[in-house]
Amino acid sequence: MDELEAVYNSPEAGPDSVFWWDRRSAAPPHARVVVSIIGDDHCSVLLRTSIMSHFLVQPGVDGDEVVTMRGARVAMPGGAVLPRGHGLEALRSVGDVERLQAIHAWRKLPEWRDDPLHERLGDVVEEALDKAYDLVLAGTEGGPAGLRHFGNLMLLHNAVMSGGVGWVRLDQPLQLVAAGAAGADYLGLPDLAAVIRRIHTDSDPDYEWRLGALYHEYSGPFGDDAGAIRAAVARRIDAEPQEFGLQPDTITRPRTPPA
Repeated sequence: MDELEAVYNSPEAGPDSVFWWDRRSAAPPHARVVVSIIGDDHCSVLLRTSIMSHFLVQPGVDGDEVVTMRGARVAMPGGAVLPRGHGLEALRSVGDVERLQAIHAWRKLPEWRDDPLHERLGDVVEEALDKAYDLVLAGTEGGPAGLRHFGNLMLLHNAVMSGGVGWVRLDQPLQLVAAGAAGADYLGLPDLAAVIRRIHTDSDPDYEWRLGALYHEYSGPFGDDAGAIRAAVARRIDAEPQEFGLQPDTITRPRTPPA
């Protein structure tokens, strides 16, 4: 048994384990292979490059599958939950990423950009975010409720992404966390709200790692930064535009095509 296999199959490599390998070449595309252990017998294999992110999948499996990863329930493309041995094979193949891509089937990583509302409301959400920041950073009362909740949640999100859950717990005020949790509740993200409320109360010695993993899975699974938050805002804007200071006729325009 080689060293990689011994580590991969060791008792310490339990359901929360993640293995990754980076290829930094002189010219792009750079590549990263990420293997996440799911339960005792399964895994997922994610291939990221500077131009794409895909899951390795078993061909012929459609739809989505909901699994628990690092304590959070997330939806993955059908066929992306693989026998555990597939992860070891992928890690052994990282020296030749092009061959790894060629001999397996892959499915695009689900992201906010794939949400049905993104085409119509993606730009509207980003415009709302700019206004939300302006509103909450001004420190004044009032304003559209949707913008205030969006801004509060994203201020908390930025703090977590910049310094981690531990930094927020030690250096950020309770008010920031409470307002962020209220924003998650308002946007219909109760699991994210529950994780945020645990930042200052969780007594687990490993709270920083575990809550950080949960926060990432609920705010934007698989590295889709704030993707779940943006999708939730789009749904709320679609249903109640006035809560974001918008009129219905302002959200029907298609997104501006890229130049």
